[in-house]
This record gives sequence, structure tokens and C-alpha cells, in this order.
Amino acid sequence: MALIDLLDRPIAYHRIFRTITGNTVAAVMLSQAVYWQRIADSGNGGKDGWWWKERDEWETETGLSRSEQETARKRLIQLGVMKEHRRGVPPRMWYHVDFDILEEKLQEYQQNAGFQPFKRRESSHLKGDNSAIYKAGFQPYISKTTSKIPSKNTTTRAHKTNNQAGGSKNVVEHI
Repeated sequence: MALIDLLDRPIAYHRIFRTITGNTVAAVMLSQAVYWQRIADSGNGGKDGWWWKERDEWETETGLSRSEQETARKRLIQLGVMKEHRRGVPPRMWYHVDFDILEEKLQEYQQNAGFQPFKRRESSHLKGDNSAIYKAGFQPYISKTTSKIPSKNTTTRAHKTNNQAGGSKNVVEHI
């Protein structure tokens, strides 16, 4: 087996679940539980919206140890977003994600914490806003690339010069 084959099944979690639960392990478990709840609700398993999963299956799927699973389950039950019930012979732990409560938690977060979608921070040089450079009176080198092969260098340089009236102006030189 190639080492890259170890990367066959990533387990992603919903970042917002970390905020709602206050615990990354609980967020991972809730994300996986939401996945299985949707399968159970679509009629592809489970019983009356409930589904079962054994401890070793949780560990295989998520990498969570027994104690991490127990801590996460307690937190999710405490929040009301997940229910569990032991039943059957042999006894199995059955689970149910309460989407109504989960939606309430999401709305509560949105209203109370102030929903601010993730905004990618752009570098100032990508936006062309090099205000520190401009305030110092200099402009950055500007390189011009064209599809044509130029007969001479097409790089330009801008710099600040002082004029006779005591002021300064920007001058562009073609090199």
C-alpha cells in the first residue's frame, strides 16, 4: 500500500459547531453525527430517525478515543443537540440529532454573537494600497509584462523629486 492511500477518507467538521459546543472534539462528533442523521432521515438506515454506532466505529471514522467520545457525547446531550438511547440485544447506543435544537443554537449564535462571515484578508500590495510607501513619497517599482517581446527593457521606476518651488512631484522614468 502506498503511503498516500492513508489519506483516503478525510473527516471534516463544521467550524461553527466548535463555537456552538465550545469544544473541538464535540464539534467533530456533531459533524459526523449530522452526516449519519441525514442518512437515517433519508430512509437509508436507522429506525424512526434514530441510528446506531459502536464506539470502535466512532474511533475508526473520527479518530476520537473512548474518553473523547464520552466527553463529546455529554456535551452534545447537555446542549440538547443530540440524544442517545441504549437498546436492543445485544445493547447498542442509538443516536438522534435534534435539528430543531441545532437550528436554534445556530440562530442564537447569529443573533447574539453577531454573525460575521469569514472574510479573507487581502495583502495591501495585492490591492495596490501601499499607503506607507506613498506617504513616504515614493512609489514602488512597476513591472510591465506584455505578450510581445520588447526591443528594450519595459520596466518603469517612479521616484520623488523636488522642484524649484519647494514642492515635490513624482517622476516616472523608463529604463
